[in-house]
Amino acid sequence: MNRGAIAVVVFMLGACQADQTLKPLHPPPPPSGENHPPRAQLSVSAEALEGTPLTFNSQGSDDDDGDQLVFTLSFGDGDSTLTAESTVSHTYRNDGSYTARLIVHDLRGAADTAVATIHVVNVAPQITRVRIPEFAVGGGIPAQIDVQYSDPGLDDSLRASISFILSGSVARYAPLSRPGITTQTFLDPGQYGVRVTVQDGDGATTQLDAAQTLDVVGRYEMLELGTLGGSGTMPVALNDSGYVVGCSATSDGESHAFRWRYGNMRDLAPGADESCAHTLTNSGVVGGILRSGADRHVVTWTTAGALTDFGVCCGIGRDVVALTNSELVVSGWDGHSFFLQGGVTRNLGGLGDSGYAAAKAMNNRRQIVGASLVAEDGINRIDHAFIWENGVMRDLGLLGDPLCPDSVTRCGRASAVRINNDGVVIGMSTDATGESRGVQWINGRIEDLGFPNPKALNSRGDVAGNGPYPAGGNPDGGEGFFWRSGITRSIGSLGGGTTFVADMNDAGMIVASSYTSGHSMHVAVWNPTDGRLVDLGTGPAVAGATGAQAIAINARGDVLGLTVGQCLESIDDPNYRCIQYDGPKRAVVWRKKA
Repeated sequence: MNRGAIAVVVFMLGACQADQTLKPLHPPPPPSGENHPPRAQLSVSAEALEGTPLTFNSQGSDDDDGDQLVFTLSFGDGDSTLTAESTVSHTYRNDGSYTARLIVHDLRGAADTAVATIHVVNVAPQITRVRIPEFAVGGGIPAQIDVQYSDPGLDDSLRASISFILSGSVARYAPLSRPGITTQTFLDPGQYGVRVTVQDGDGATTQLDAAQTLDVVGRYEMLELGTLGGSGTMPVALNDSGYVVGCSATSDGESHAFRWRYGNMRDLAPGADESCAHTLTNSGVVGGILRSGADRHVVTWTTAGALTDFGVCCGIGRDVVALTNSELVVSGWDGHSFFLQGGVTRNLGGLGDSGYAAAKAMNNRRQIVGASLVAEDGINRIDHAFIWENGVMRDLGLLGDPLCPDSVTRCGRASAVRINNDGVVIGMSTDATGESRGVQWINGRIEDLGFPNPKALNSRGDVAGNGPYPAGGNPDGGEGFFWRSGITRSIGSLGGGTTFVADMNDAGMIVASSYTSGHSMHVAVWNPTDGRLVDLGTGPAVAGATGAQAIAINARGDVLGLTVGQCLESIDDPNYRCIQYDGPKRAVVWRKKA
């Protein structure tokens, strides 16, 4: 028995040794109910970039029993996942060396582990945008620069800065606390290169220069005029001495006429129930309306504040549209206009039987221009441009006088809006096809200016105004134009394609409201010398204000404007413009500095 038992053992050992020499054997199938553990295999790149997805592959893991497997993968950075998928993607938030651990489970509780070491390499920060204003900005006016940057290492600390380079040297440097809009103000004119530098916590640095220079033109001081104690101020006029007039709300909610200069706002009628200043001469005389009780009086105020009351006149409602030091022109809301001189009020009359006329302007020779009703086409008025002088009104004439749809009445229309001291008049007139054209009346003839809506005229005969842009748009605005000696130039826009001319001085400098590409209305100045439209922005920060509207410009180049709030109604035809804003309304002066 003992020899037989020993023989069996030797045989088994010999057989086993011979079999390992030929080839290895998989473990035999377990007895019924016995579980084999799975084998874990992890495949992953040994090197990766921070912030870039990395694939972990456990497809090589298997189980001799054919059991379904579940994978627990710890990435070594505090993150882990439990999944039945054999392929997983993970992004390392920072550079460093990480040990990933894969645990493969079968559903009967057996498990195996595999590990891998990944070296994650630092990646330099990325700067995706350095966007500066497309157009020149005024010196002293905040300029907004859009800077966007990031780092693939999501946990990296970043240090960013912006530099402004003038004539090869860094003229200005500012740290950036975060990506987004940074606002910078430049006092010195020039063409500034703009460079953004970003460095991560590991020392990797990226720089990016803006594609164009930031052009700073002139120098301005922004002044918010304040109120008379109420919620808003509505400016209407600016003279060459820097005086501003208009209407401002009091603490009682009433509207009172004001005059402002260099930080001092004065209530011109503190004892009145209501008042408003409408116009202003260069000598400082103010014309406006004052109400005490039910009566509305036409009045003037001298520079010293002395009031001259011209009495109750001129219809239910009225606007003082023109003023010399001793004469006023008043346009009533009921269609009649009046000339007030030396205590005498004269009705201008009209070109037609109705006597309706709307005066618009007067020069120092007391020549008054406007539009007067001559006929009606059904419910539509037919007005002609007039000039009134020494009690006589005459028709300025038309470019064309086409027939109305009834083929009987003539439908040519015209309106005069400005006159200079040489007697040159600008306005609108229909041509032979019935289209409205901008015109000037000069030396007894009418001339087409090349755009439909003139707005401003200076002493040398320059004309500024608006036209549709592109063709087919609103004739009142869209593109601004400057006309001199028969040559018409476009003044462009601040990127939004829409510009409204407000005023022009004797040097030909135009102030306009122009839209940016972001649909914000800014005040802008255009100079015929260099043909550049300069962005003056939206004025000092006022809560709720989203833009600013241009009002006037004086001989010095000072600019008057008005802040606007949210847009309540807008149209696109085809370019965007807002047709109704809410408050707050604040008056702003951009004072030009030497």
